[in-house]
Amino acid sequence: MNEKIAILIPSCGVNFDKAFKVCLESIDGSASVKPEHHKILAVMNGMKDKEKFETFINAMITKGLPVEYLWYDQPLGYVGAINAGMNHIMSGGEKPDYVVFLNDDVGIYSRWWLDLLLSPFEKDEQMGLVGAKSLPCPITGIDFPLGWCVMTKMEVFEKIGVLDTVWGVGFNDDADFCIRAMQAGYHIYSYVNGYDKIQKASVGNFPASHTAENTMHSGELFSMGDWDKHTAKNRMLLAQRYWETVHVICPVYQRYEKLKVALESLHNQYYTNIMVHVVSDGKDDKVKEIVEQKKMEWAQKPFQPEIEYTFIDPPERGYGGLPRKTVLDSLENNDNEWVIFVDSDNVIQPDYVLKLWQSTFLKPECGMTICQINHIEENRIMPMKHEIEWGQIDSLNVMVRLSLAKKHAAKWIHNKNRTKV
Repeated sequence: MNEKIAILIPSCGVNFDKAFKVCLESIDGSASVKPEHHKILAVMNGMKDKEKFETFINAMITKGLPVEYLWYDQPLGYVGAINAGMNHIMSGGEKPDYVVFLNDDVGIYSRWWLDLLLSPFEKDEQMGLVGAKSLPCPITGIDFPLGWCVMTKMEVFEKIGVLDTVWGVGFNDDADFCIRAMQAGYHIYSYVNGYDKIQKASVGNFPASHTAENTMHSGELFSMGDWDKHTAKNRMLLAQRYWETVHVICPVYQRYEKLKVALESLHNQYYTNIMVHVVSDGKDDKVKEIVEQKKMEWAQKPFQPEIEYTFIDPPERGYGGLPRKTVLDSLENNDNEWVIFVDSDNVIQPDYVLKLWQSTFLKPECGMTICQINHIEENRIMPMKHEIEWGQIDSLNVMVRLSLAKKHAAKWIHNKNRTKV
């Protein structure tokens, strides 16, 4: 294989002897790097002992390892160091075909590791990123290659840019980059699925080891408390960037105590970009009071569900169809928003909205997603199987794209004589 590959290793020198030094020695020992096709770029940022570093790096160069380095006295953080390296690579002469991001606490154990990373690109022209290991993103549900060992086609950087500096020192930068690449039409792949959702275990193998959080958890750059605050902030940023608005329409007729329970289950959702529309069947000041109280409670913390009260007059005294249609008719048409129906006597699990939405993410062709519910009145789980049949779909176990729900709003009105849609 004659592809030009740049291996970019950011390091602040923390645990130098057990991390960066071991990483380069493992690459050298694997005999996988060919000077005529490969080069290693170390981005040293914040290391105090430059003499120690230069002594080691010059020894590696003398042995024939094609390595060069950039030196920054102050720590740049992971994102800053990666972007500094990428700017150097992209502004140079001949650009590589691929760039590998490799953490300094990774050990390589096979001469074929670069060939393994290259292989999926040869099989799929749309392949954009290939990683050693993936994990499911808890925010979006995407299984993304973790940034500690990932190969990216050069044209991906030219099309979508480098890492977003909004992530600060790092965390969620790799998930965001993968999502941006997928939005641009590229595919992603990993050899190890860090958590296989079916087998509930790691699946696959790749000849590399990763100490994990060697820098972030060292305590040398910041405290663990500060790191926890930073990661929490970045999780919220990722959610704000990608979570779409989900409208929850909740018809109610006098079920005051049950309504409180239903609203509490909505407030406890992991997915928080929710707009709850409580629609009373006829004007009801007590329902309005409950909603206003919840609105005050929910507003105490940022990025919480929102809630509003409305009513229909004259009342329907039916199955909640007219309240649902009334809200749908009032909403502006938007393909990137969703609708869920939760009756006032329903209780949903904390991951209900999150899992439904994640099943639609990056699938513009998807108009509706379905889940199982425990239908207490009928004493059955529905749907019972993956092959959906008439009678297995209820307005309570679907999430529908808003534009589609508005187009067919009348069909949400209950009609006991209807036999099929």
